[in-house]
Amino acid sequence: MKILLAQLIPALGYESDISTLNSEIATLASNKNTGSSPVILVDQNSGFSASTDTYDGLHPNGTGDSKMADRWYSALAPLI
Repeated sequence: MKILLAQLIPALGYESDISTLNSEIATLASNKNTGSSPVILVDQNSGFSASTDTYDGLHPNGTGDSKMADRWYSALAPLI
């Protein structure tokens, strides 16, 4: 089984909390990763702006959706 585990996109007003959680998600992915069941971390946070890629500081707009889809595709395409 291959598992893709994503970090959260940024959200205005929650930057510190999301940074902490994303760090924990990366640690979890690393700790659970095995050769027979790889856990692939999908970084949805880097390069994503809560100011310009969301319509309300939290939920992605069209640009944000595209950035997220591109990240998912990049992680998933080599596996299929």
